[in-house]
Amino acid sequence: MITKLLRSHSLNSEITINNFITEFNFIEQRNRTWLKSCTYKYNIL
Repeated sequence: MITKLLRSHSLNSEITINNFITEFNFIEQRNRTWLKSCTYKYNIL
């Protein structure tokens, strides 16, 4: 019973961490794209 609970909990936290990483990567990617478009527009870099 306890091990079952723990196992499902660890699985849940793994999924949460994976979701978080995916989310973060997506945001990171978007920011990079946004930065690129800004530098293109204003020739900052």
